[in-house]
Amino acid sequence: MTRIAGAALALCALILPLHAQPQGEGPQAQQAQQAQTREAELRVRGTWSEGESQTEFTLRPTDQGTWRGTARSPRKGQPHRLRLRQRDGAWELQLEARRRVGAAQRMHYGPRYRWCERGAVALERRGNQLCDGKNWRLQLPEQATSEQLLPPPQDEPRAAIAPVDTRVTVRVLLTGFDRFPRLINHPQWERGGVLPPIEERQPRINPSGWSVRRFTVEHLSPEFRGEIKVELYKLNDLPVVYVEGAQAVMDAIARLEPHVVISTGVGANGGADADVESVCSNMMKDGYSYGGDQDVGPFQIPPSWPPSEPMNEWSDEDRAWLSRYPDNAGVSYNGAEIVPGGPEQLESLLPVDRIVSAVQAAGLRAIPGGGGPGRYICNNVMYQVIRTQAARGQLGGFIHMRSWSEQRQETYLEVLRIAVEESAREVVERQRARAVALAAPR
Repeated sequence: MTRIAGAALALCALILPLHAQPQGEGPQAQQAQQAQTREAELRVRGTWSEGESQTEFTLRPTDQGTWRGTARSPRKGQPHRLRLRQRDGAWELQLEARRRVGAAQRMHYGPRYRWCERGAVALERRGNQLCDGKNWRLQLPEQATSEQLLPPPQDEPRAAIAPVDTRVTVRVLLTGFDRFPRLINHPQWERGGVLPPIEERQPRINPSGWSVRRFTVEHLSPEFRGEIKVELYKLNDLPVVYVEGAQAVMDAIARLEPHVVISTGVGANGGADADVESVCSNMMKDGYSYGGDQDVGPFQIPPSWPPSEPMNEWSDEDRAWLSRYPDNAGVSYNGAEIVPGGPEQLESLLPVDRIVSAVQAAGLRAIPGGGGPGRYICNNVMYQVIRTQAARGQLGGFIHMRSWSEQRQETYLEVLRIAVEESAREVVERQRARAVALAAPR
């Protein structure tokens, strides 16, 4: 026992001096403490009211001259991200709401929630207070001025202030298809049981893929570009394949999170320059029933098709391919649903009438969904685009163009310009309407 007690006393003698030593108070620690004190002094505190409910929140300063923080809506308790900033001498509070991500967009194990823009609230400064006169009241710190929120340290040179782009940004995704058909034994080539020579079976130029590949933001009108900034993303040469084509678009939507998706294809009805489709169907049907061919696909066209025997000696299975129109992979679905159990039809999320009117005003011919997009790959892509964008609360749809002609090249690009501009304007108008609704008394 005596030996143990002696060892304990010796250990205490070593430990106590270590704890008794003062913490480091060097220059770095002092600078860190000063930074923390300054950050606390520059915080903005505010209240968010909805009726008789009220939420308090705190916004922290950033090195970009703004304040950021989070708050829960007073009534429903939904989390929101807040960003306070100055814009053209005026104050505004930008809001982002957290929304649940649908299973189709989330794919397998992606995030269950995503932050989405909810608009902005215009604030008026009265002394060191900011308010909208209804729901929001914020207290600016005494150290903040109306021109600079967080000035750099005095011993650092002040960076030049870059011009502020005040335009609204809209992300747009354009898609266009690859050439078609690429199968040298595609039934489309067959005429009366005879196929033309292989050198004559060349896939046609697809005006949708051609125009999307060449379209840039420079094609947008100067007046529009001065008002709205478009971040343009493109998927040209989309595979003319049922599942893979639509999946490529859905993957791009999940990655880019566009406000607008405009998919294009060839096959406008009635010789229209723009057939802005208004509705699509939950069905993949590329042909008509031949005899007893009532089975639902997928079917794969045999590499040996068509048979070398005379047509009157063909089997029923070989004859059935005369009524089918397989994709570039040689697959026919013949009546299968795109999404098993999904809605039978979906309506376009694009401003169809607005686009049609603008195309007609440009001296071109346009119709609103003349007969629908059929049941082929165009319909498949349109259905998945609308389904995915609807889950995100954004715009999406499909436009058919006229068949390829070198004389129509400018027409194809003009149709895209009008569709992009009118859709982007629709997005901006909806955002402003939401901001007004948020500022309205509850």
